[in-house]
Amino acid sequence: MKLTKIIATIGPSCESEEIIERLILEGVDIFRFNLKHNLLEWHQEKIALVTNVANRLGKLIGILIDLQGPEIRMKLPKDWIDLKINDKILLSEEAFLKKQAVSFSHPKIIDELKDEDKVLIDDGRFEFKVKKEKNKTYLLSLTEGRLGNLKSVTIPHLKISLPLFTQKDFEGIKMAQKSKIDYIALSFVRTKEDILTLKEILKKEKIEAKVIAKIETALAIKNLDEIIKTSDGIMVARGDLGVELPLIEVGLLQKQIISQAKKFKKPVIVATQMLETMIDNPRPTRAEVSDITNAFFDGTDATMLSGETANGKFPIQVVRYMNDILSRAEEKSALNFNEKLELVDDQEKSVIN
Repeated sequence: MKLTKIIATIGPSCESEEIIERLILEGVDIFRFNLKHNLLEWHQEKIALVTNVANRLGKLIGILIDLQGPEIRMKLPKDWIDLKINDKILLSEEAFLKKQAVSFSHPKIIDELKDEDKVLIDDGRFEFKVKKEKNKTYLLSLTEGRLGNLKSVTIPHLKISLPLFTQKDFEGIKMAQKSKIDYIALSFVRTKEDILTLKEILKKEKIEAKVIAKIETALAIKNLDEIIKTSDGIMVARGDLGVELPLIEVGLLQKQIISQAKKFKKPVIVATQMLETMIDNPRPTRAEVSDITNAFFDGTDATMLSGETANGKFPIQVVRYMNDILSRAEEKSALNFNEKLELVDDQEKSVIN
């Protein structure tokens, strides 16, 4: 029996009763509902569907909802803008309302920016440097391309005074009460206070769900131990982690986070791009297979699929591959363990003799 859990994200590719049943039979242990997408009514309906299918199959299947958390979006005066290197654009809410500048979904952040701060847009695809000139704030483009409206904004290392929850998050927490959610993942965790705030709300609402801290910011790495100790579980959210911090650090951080979580006996989920190419292809790459195997030997308790099952063309095959890879790693791990035991026995016998 496979011990490492598989988490699959529900989306358009796997929202039918038939596909959900097949995913469970292929090895899914927990279904994730990302509240960034779809209406809450849709999530509630699909949670009920998963629960009904699991009960019919006699399977114990967990439900995880993923809160949006303090996310920032870039606001453009039109659908897109074309950028060249060294283009300088004004960052101002007042000017944005007159269609003369760009702004943020939380415009108060503009005043918190400092000269030379780095700003990353659209998962790091676009990089800017902040320029303060005559009481005005500009973004100097360090990349070129077409930037679309409402893309994600990351400002590495800056502790921003953002509300912890969106209105949709609060509504999602209310839904968790009705739907008997098992796990609630909090995005963009910065300190242990973020986790304690969520736990206090859950206690007040009499919700017994476990809190999973998503480690995806530089501040979370800085406060890693206290976040782990305060949470019920940890997610290595490699997507935003690889935007906030240099990509070359992600593999090392994964090992560090898992090691620290094990130290405090907290379960760990490794997430993001585990079988990314299978969104469009029926087979994984060798690198993806190695990535999953290495995550297992790092000590992860679960691996998570996002777009692979939510929007991919091959959700069933994705879970089957994930299950096979983890099962083989567990089998090999057990063989190694038994070999070590046999070696110890032989050594003891030689000492006795």
